[in-house]
Amino acid sequence: MAPVVRNCSVVLLLLSLASLTVAAAAAAPNSAYSQHFMFVSNLGRSHMVPYLEVLQPLAERGHNVTVVTDKDESAWLAPNYPRFELRFVPDSVNQRMHEIRHGDSSMAKEMFDPNKRGFAAIMNHFTIPTYPAMSGYLRGVLNSSRPDLLLCDMMVDACADVADTLGIKYAISMSMVPPGVDHAPYLTSWLSPYPHSTTLQLNLWQRFVTALVVPAQVMASMRQPVQRLNKVKQECGIKVTAGNPVARHAHALKVVNSFFGFESPRPMSPLVQVIGPIRSHVNSSMPADIQGWLDQLARNVSSSSSTSSTGGSSGAQQPRVVYVAFGTHVDMPANVMQHLSDALLAVLDAGYADGVIWAVGNNRRDKFPAALEHRHRVLLLPFAPQRALLAEPAVSLFVSHGGAESSHEAMHDAVPMLVVSFFGDQPMNGVKLKEAGMAEAIRQHLLTAEKARGLLFQMLDPATAGPYRAAARKMQALVRALDSTNTAAAANMFEFYAQYGWDHLIPAGDRMPWYKASNADLFAMVGAAALLLLVAVVLVLRRLVLALVAAASSGSCSGVQEPGASSKEWGVHATKAKAA
Repeated sequence: MAPVVRNCSVVLLLLSLASLTVAAAAAAPNSAYSQHFMFVSNLGRSHMVPYLEVLQPLAERGHNVTVVTDKDESAWLAPNYPRFELRFVPDSVNQRMHEIRHGDSSMAKEMFDPNKRGFAAIMNHFTIPTYPAMSGYLRGVLNSSRPDLLLCDMMVDACADVADTLGIKYAISMSMVPPGVDHAPYLTSWLSPYPHSTTLQLNLWQRFVTALVVPAQVMASMRQPVQRLNKVKQECGIKVTAGNPVARHAHALKVVNSFFGFESPRPMSPLVQVIGPIRSHVNSSMPADIQGWLDQLARNVSSSSSTSSTGGSSGAQQPRVVYVAFGTHVDMPANVMQHLSDALLAVLDAGYADGVIWAVGNNRRDKFPAALEHRHRVLLLPFAPQRALLAEPAVSLFVSHGGAESSHEAMHDAVPMLVVSFFGDQPMNGVKLKEAGMAEAIRQHLLTAEKARGLLFQMLDPATAGPYRAAARKMQALVRALDSTNTAAAANMFEFYAQYGWDHLIPAGDRMPWYKASNADLFAMVGAAALLLLVAVVLVLRRLVLALVAAASSGSCSGVQEPGASSKEWGVHATKAKAA
């Protein structure tokens, strides 16, 4: 009996080892050797976190991961991603980004102006001034340590340029599919004046403005900044491509932290990989002071509902809180802050909300309206644990700038949004959230206290709030279904691309002349043949008609001469008769 037990134990041990081996192989399908991945981004957490999450399992599999960013990011990056090697951009670049984050009024003024184009402001105030230092630094880093796969933030121009110059395999990270990358003609641009993501609801004139006027305005506003940037690039030894500035990156992989359902459906190139939504593995916990404030608010609401049944909070045991946050890059103008403050006070007074939590940085506190700051039902925070707050059942509405990360987090926890957008992808994100049914959206320059109050009342009034919540729950189901699988799939994809590249994704049309890819030469040949055939038919018909006309003419002439001849003969006979 003992040998049988011993043999069974051995078999079980072998089966366990086999299952572990299979699991390890499944976890790291392409890990034949250690690879080096490098990610370059210094635009803040929202640009970085999704791709750090994809790189995290690769580091756990034994691959080397290097993150090039600025020193301001190290405080949160190092403890949450300890396996990564951190390198920091030059101090001059770090200083410029620090100034922008803490309120560069000249750049903010240009970006917030609806008559100007935000991309030109970014180029003038950030890309061009930092390009020489950034490109020189990255050239040194990439020459000394050539990664198997380099991931470049879309907004860090120097990264993709230097990688292309040095012949290093690189992909470009994006938070949404921007204009110029697989842009279907029925999609509107970020800068469209109409609040629609497609032309489905636009009339002919609006489509004309969207398709022709807006691109012309953008090109006009970008002409001088692009010329200046190209000059700087040439001075830095970077080859400049005429025309479309991103044309040189046509064969680079584009990795987008978004998903269809949020993005408008359209045909996509295989080189555009939509991998989102990907969220941070770091769950923010609710600090004790904020939890205490929420608990006290709940007690106040319960006490008030037991003694009174008036107002919007009638019979409600659960407090309704409006959470307000505008990210790290938005330096909100004082008038916009005042309009929103007045509207929130009206909502509190009307009883449609029981409290307000507003995350506002200390450097922007001087603009904050005093009337809201001193309300006991308003909690102001220099930094808010956003994920914890959005997961809190008491939070009924999220007032946001509409950044990609904030939008994804609101969808994940089914919190309706009021989007007050400023620049970049924010206006289009607001439009898409509104089209999904879970949000209302307005551009910051159009916001007034009356409009803000009307939108807040509509979204918080129990009689009209239901559709927003239902739509938010639908988006939550979609986001959570995708979120559970996308990170591992994207990591496997990165691992494969680092080893084998993505030539198999490049369409055959990109490897042949445009006229062959579009069959223009074929259609031209068929058209020419048809034209020649038509000409031949016309010539034959012409000759036939001319021949028939000639024949008819000759026949007609013969018929006319016969009577003449008879008359002549009759005259001769008559003369002869008289002579006789």
